[in-house]
Parts: sequence; structure tokens; C-alpha cells
Amino acid sequence: PVRDVVPLVTVARQGGRVAIAAASPAAQALGLRPGMALTQARAQVPELQVRDADPAGDRADLRRLAMLLARRWTPVVDLSDPDGLLLDLTGVAHLHGGEVRMALRLVRLLARHGVNACVGIADTAGAAWALARQGGAVVRICPPGAQAEALDPLPVGLLRLPESAIELLARLGVTTIGQLRALPRGQLARRFGDAVLARLDQALGARAEPLDPVVPPERVQVRQRFAEPIATAEAIAHWLGELVPRLVAVLRKAGLGARQVELVLD
Repeated sequence: PVRDVVPLVTVARQGGRVAIAAASPAAQALGLRPGMALTQARAQVPELQVRDADPAGDRADLRRLAMLLARRWTPVVDLSDPDGLLLDLTGVAHLHGGEVRMALRLVRLLARHGVNACVGIADTAGAAWALARQGGAVVRICPPGAQAEALDPLPVGLLRLPESAIELLARLGVTTIGQLRALPRGQLARRFGDAVLARLDQALGARAEPLDPVVPPERVQVRQRFAEPIATAEAIAHWLGELVPRLVAVLRKAGLGARQVELVLD
């Protein structure tokens, strides 16, 4: 599609300047990145298309996506940040053909919804977050218990550290997670407090990181069970005539309306 080859960015004001909030794949291929000043981006790519960022709308869309996944894929889905979701696959991956197949199916599902996604799977939320944002492969899976080996070569920024901590670590010559792990914990605690150690421990599985899952609203429904199957159109029409007024009463009591009503015959 044309939109995939036209460089497009969304922008937002950051302090006294206007900066890129998000960049399309075509824009990223030209060297544009979130955080870059719009003036610099336009000088670099004169044909750049610019739109205002809509953080509230993005958050609402992400929440709707989380609800969809929570209903059909796994009951525990957390909004990890403005552009990511954390899914707990414990006890559900085998229902979708295993971790690899489930991840690929998720990528295809999201692509149908217009979302280019990368998936990381690991024992911890922190390691999965880092793998998903590593770049390159669409799906990355860390073997059980191998978080340290998978994370060591990655940039320290993939530990979800504050920007100030990343800059100070860079001045100290620490750019990878492996280098960070090699530092004495006491030295890290004195320089950064508990923030850096907490993220490191969470990614490695030494410290718990509970998820805060979205809770899909319960569907309003009415049912009629039968001792024997019904099979004629007349019988179905009759019971529809009985069920719809019941549904209306339930909706009215809850102060709700309906845009779409689904009939399920089981």
C-alpha cells in the first residue's frame, strides 16, 4: 500500500520543541526516530508527512486490543506502556499450538488489524519486553531460565531504565546489560538507588513483577436451555420472541443499550 512507502511521523511538543512521537517503517528506514526534533527530520526528509500525535486515542485503541486478546487468547493482558502489551501465556500456549505457533498467529492477527508487531517470549515480563524491542526477528523466544544469556548483549535501555540512568551508565562506559550485570551491586545501589537493580532483577527473575491485567466487561446475555433439541424455524422464532424482551429488561436495568445482538445456538 502507498501508506507503507510514504514516510510518516506523528509529533508532539516536548518542552520548547516539537519532536517525533512515532515513525512509520518508511520513516525509520530513512533514519527518523522518536525523540528527534521535527525541524531536523524535515531537513533530512523534505517529503515527510506529519500528523499530530494522539496519545489518548492510541491508549484507547491499545486497551481495545488488550480486551480482544483477553477474551480470546489469555485472560491476563497488561498495558505495559504506550505501545506494548504483556500477555501471561502460562497454561494457555498449548491451546494455540505452542509458544512459537501462538506468537506467529498473534502477529498475523495484529497485521490484519493494521498493527506491525514484534513478539518476545520469556520467563519474565522484563526479558520478554526487551526481546520484543530488540529489532530484527518478528518473534524471539528465550529458553526457560536463560534470561541472562539472552539479555547480556542487549543495550541497557531495553531494561526500561530512566533516560537519566542510561546517560549516566553510558558515561561510565556501560552500554550492555552484560556489562551492567558485571558491576558490584553495592556500587549500583549507591549511584542509582534501587531503580536500576529492580529492573535488572525483574528481567532476570530474581524479583517479582506482578501484572495489572485489563478486565473485560461481562457480556450481557440471556439464555434458554432445553431438555430436548429444537430444530424448526418456528420454534427458534418463538424462543427469540421470548428471549429478546428478557434481554431488553436486563439492559434497561443496567442502563445500557446495544449496537449488536448475537444469537448463539449450541
